[in-house]
Amino acid sequence: MSKTPLTPKVLTGGYSGLLAALGADFTWAGSDAGSGNSFVCTGKEIILAWNSGSEERTITIDSVNDQFKRERDITTYAVGIGLYSVFGPFPVAGWIQTDGNIYVTTSHAELKLAIFKLP
Repeated sequence: MSKTPLTPKVLTGGYSGLLAALGADFTWAGSDAGSGNSFVCTGKEIILAWNSGSEERTITIDSVNDQFKRERDITTYAVGIGLYSVFGPFPVAGWIQTDGNIYVTTSHAELKLAIFKLP
């Protein structure tokens, strides 16, 4: 089953100059609890998760074996009602899947996601 892709918001650096109108704004994406989500891994991404629902929701971020054969999934991390959680950045080693993406699974679409890419 194909995962629903997410597009990272590239953050502006401290020396980016004048921002265009709405240049620093971002939107939340409803997570795909059935198929999961993915985004391109460059080693500079951060995941922000917001539980917009009325129950605790969980997020799982899949890792892969790194050069030392370590695998450290973030498994069913609970995000409380109305709370925000932040994960990353994720280095390429240990997180990039064979298709070049990072995989994220949530327990419900009420867990909203925003992916940020550091400059």
